[in-house]
Amino acid sequence: PGNSKLIWVQSHAAGVSDEEAGSAAHVFYATRNLDVDHRHSSLLQCVDAARFAPGSTARGVKHPVLFVGNCYPQRRARGMVRWAVDAEVDLSIFGRKWHWVPDGNWRARNVPNEELGALYRSAGVVLNDHHHSMRGHAAYVNNRVYDVLACATPLISDPVDGLPDGFEEFIYFADDPTSLAEAIDLALSEDEAKRLRRFEFARHVQAEHSFDARAREIVAVGRRLRAAHQE
Repeated sequence: PGNSKLIWVQSHAAGVSDEEAGSAAHVFYATRNLDVDHRHSSLLQCVDAARFAPGSTARGVKHPVLFVGNCYPQRRARGMVRWAVDAEVDLSIFGRKWHWVPDGNWRARNVPNEELGALYRSAGVVLNDHHHSMRGHAAYVNNRVYDVLACATPLISDPVDGLPDGFEEFIYFADDPTSLAEAIDLALSEDEAKRLRRFEFARHVQAEHSFDARAREIVAVGRRLRAAHQE
């Protein structure tokens, strides 16, 4: 009693019932596609700036094309790994349940989170796609987008609405095997000027989209709720 309940919905918003949302003093949603009022506001995904950071501009590439994530049923029919397999891309995959991919592509079932930043920095390009519940009208940008861009590594993603300002310049988009193969060629052939801009942008992601930055927003709302309760 006397405490204020806050909820932060980062994905799978359909799983949050009206009853659960209504039990909170404030609900944050990790999407820009939202009608904001005094009880609901946008609070986008973010990055652990201590673990995901740019390395040297003269980095070595261990995995030219990398995907990190688990396979759920829809990914056998659609998504970056399906398109990469169809385009015969030499892909390094880290995650669970990828038994159906060609031999040699599946490298490990798991990556400890404290090692994930280094893995992203060792890639020529990282592939990203969104769960079906996060596409379309939902427009939830997943945290992998923030993590990879904070490492100054090129990213290829499926199209998604609601990207934060400035992100689109540093993401290549693909929605089938042909466009993926073209995007990989572009990402792996970035010139030095683009690489330097990418490193500068990585620092921006760390500063403006960190967990610390999001925590400040949550604390501000909490203080407003406490002040209103005391009136």
